[in-house]
Parts: sequence; C-alpha cells; structure tokens
Amino acid sequence: MNFKKIFLAMKNLFILLVILGALQSLNAQTYPDLEYPNEVYAFQKDSNRLTRLEKQISTLDTKMKRNSVESCYWIDKERSTIRINNSSQFTFVFREDSEMSSTPGLSPESSLSFHSIELYKMEPSKGKRKIAMISSNASPQKFEQAESLPLNFQRISEGYYEFVIDKPLPRGEYAFVIKRNDSLTNEVVIFAIGVE
Repeated sequence: MNFKKIFLAMKNLFILLVILGALQSLNAQTYPDLEYPNEVYAFQKDSNRLTRLEKQISTLDTKMKRNSVESCYWIDKERSTIRINNSSQFTFVFREDSEMSSTPGLSPESSLSFHSIELYKMEPSKGKRKIAMISSNASPQKFEQAESLPLNFQRISEGYYEFVIDKPLPRGEYAFVIKRNDSLTNEVVIFAIGVE
C-alpha cells in the first residue's frame, strides 16, 4: 500500500471540495435586511430589490340581506399602488420580530407571526378591494368560502422567511392576510400587491 499516493489523493479531494464549496457560496442567493419586522416585502431575486407592500388593517365585515350573507375583509381603492411584473423573478420575504415597537400602528399585544400568513386573491368592488371569506345564498342554495393560495415557507435565517408561490400569479390584486395573536379583536393586517 502506497501511503504517499493515498495522501495525495486525499489532498486533491480536499482541495476539490473547498473549491466546490466556494463556488456554491458565490452562487448562493443573498437576502437584504428588511427595514420593518413583521411586514411582507416583494423581493426581486434577479435585481436583489425589495419592495414594501401596501399595508392596511381590516376587520371582518358581515352583511346580511334577505336571502344572503357575505363576510368580507375590505381595503381602500380598487387597485394596489404597489405593482410587480408577472414576468419578473420575484418572491416574498418576512422577518418575524416579537418586539412590535418598531412596526408603526401595531401594539406589542397584537403580535404577528409568519405562521398565520395566508395569500388570497382580491376582487375590486365599489371602489375598494375585498376578500369574500364566506358567502352564502339561500336561493338557489349556495355556500362559498375563500381559499388561500398555496405558499411554501422557507427559513432563510433566524426569524427570516421566504414565501415561495408554486406557480406565477396571474394578473390581478392579491393580499397577504396576517391574523393577529390578540384574541380580543378580529382585525387582520393586510399586505396588498397588484400583479401586472
């Protein structure tokens, strides 16, 4: 057995592994810091650009008519002021933070968690946008419930997550809905975006 040949082979293998590791780290995606915790940002991977989504707070509004009931979350305007291009390589990122003092408009007892984030398509209606969570009609008998779009969560680092959508979003209005951990209110925080 020639120990010199074995040593040289091991040395060459080690050097190759170091080179491969270095190349992989060069190709790895870098993620920018998020200015505000507990907010959803659009992240354009090809340009490494962040876009803060439109943020509004909404309460479930239930309206009953003679033969129908509809419970909706509403937000202002029929179109989001934040637009992204469907052809761009984008994803969404979120940094979780238990201290809410740096997030304007939210109190510490109303903490948010990425575990409660759901993505919905919104519909324009009466100068606003809505998510019809439940709608039913007695004549003819009809019951519909809003379905959230599939989201995959990927942990990037401690408290930092990426939301990957299975397939490109068609043109339209969308909203990430985050339920507050505060059981005394039925308010949600909505982060809205329009896809061109």
